[in-house]
Amino acid sequence: MSEFSFDLSAASWRHSHEDEKAYVEALAERLEKSIPDLVRIKREHKWFSKAQAIKEMEVILDDQSFTLTFENDRFIPRVAKSVRGVVLSRKAVGMQEWLENLSQVLSEVARANQSMRKSMEDFLL
Repeated sequence: MSEFSFDLSAASWRHSHEDEKAYVEALAERLEKSIPDLVRIKREHKWFSKAQAIKEMEVILDDQSFTLTFENDRFIPRVAKSVRGVVLSRKAVGMQEWLENLSQVLSEVARANQSMRKSMEDFLL
C-alpha cells in the first residue's frame, strides 16, 4: 500500500484568509462530497435568499470532532475529544492549527479505511 497523506492546505488558507467564508464554503463542499457520513453542516436560512451561509461545520472522526462555528462575523475553530459520545474537552484553536490537526486525523483514518481513502482521493486531493 502506498503512503497516503492528506493536506487541507493551511498555506492555501493563509492566502485566502481575507475571504474566509468562501474558503470554508469550498472546504465544506469538498468534505461533504468525500466523507458525507462524518460531516455535519448547519446553514443559515434567510427569507427570500438563495444563499445559505454556513453557521457551523463539524467533522467527527473517531474520538475527536473538529468544529467551525460562525460567530461575530468570523469562524471560530474548535477541537473536542470524546469517549463514547461524551465530550471530555473542547478548546478553541487557531485556524491553521485546526486545519493541520484535521488533515493529520483524516490521513490516519484514510490509511485504515480503503473506501474512505478512495473517496478522499477523488474529491480532496
